[in-house]
Amino acid sequence: CVGGSLCLIGRPGVLNNIAITDSYAFHAGGAVCLMEGDYIFENCTIAGSSSDPNFGTSDGLLLHWNSSVVLNNSIIWNSPIQGREIEIVNGTATLNYCNIQTGWTGPGSGNFSDDPAFINGPYGLYHLANWSTSLDAGSLNAIQTCYPYHSGLLCMNTLSTEPDLSSDYGVLDLGYHFPLVTPSP
Repeated sequence: CVGGSLCLIGRPGVLNNIAITDSYAFHAGGAVCLMEGDYIFENCTIAGSSSDPNFGTSDGLLLHWNSSVVLNNSIIWNSPIQGREIEIVNGTATLNYCNIQTGWTGPGSGNFSDDPAFINGPYGLYHLANWSTSLDAGSLNAIQTCYPYHSGLLCMNTLSTEPDLSSDYGVLDLGYHFPLVTPSP
């Protein structure tokens, strides 16, 4: 199995505001495997994923077969074996304003490696604590960051990364943004 939660092959695309957490691949790409395409990931959290250490070499994101990815305003963290967050077998990656567990020295800007301070909230573990350096660390203001959603736009200032579900305002927070309504039990 390649790509524990998501494997994209030959279908270029843009993924906005997704959380891929606690997944497992028997081979490689514990969370995501990208092959033969150009991809853009915006405001994503990839965390707690792993692959078999005897076979896999990437717990987070694996690029293969001439794939490329631009990862913006995202977090890749909680890899059980540090240094396995991103693996590029054949392809390219550009990261902008991302928090990567062991850092990123490849193309891009505004990247860092600070514990995102994940805490439990109404939607589970991957909310950001109010002291997280991933808050207000994005490339734009939250109100300027909007994505196509159904028949309109979904703007990040109408969502939250914090457990109190307060809307993201000012500079964009990194990672997945949760709805502002408390989930039903």
